Amino acid sequence: MQPISRYFQATVHRELSWYVVAVLKSFEHLCFDRTYDADASRFEFFVAPDMAEEFLKLMEYFKDEHLIADLQELPNRVALGELV
Repeated sequence: MQPISRYFQATVHRELSWYVVAVLKSFEHLCFDRTYDADASRFEFFVAPDMAEEFLKLMEYFKDEHLIADLQELPNRVALGELV
C-alpha cells in the first residue's frame, strides 16, 4: 500500500519563510506545509508521492539559495498517528 504522503522536515530561513511558503503554494498539489517548531523555524512538508521528484528539485533550489537547511525525509506522522 502506498503511503498517504511522503513526509519531510527542514529548517527554513526565518526572515524568508514567507517566500518559501508562497513559492510552495504556487505549485498546485505539490505539498502541504506547516510549522513544526516555530522557535527553531522548523517546517514539515506532506508531499504527494507522485510529486516527490518535483518537490525535491524545488528543495534543492531552496538549499542552493540558503533558504532551507537540513532537509530530511522522515516517517509520516499522520500514518503513525502522531499528528495533532
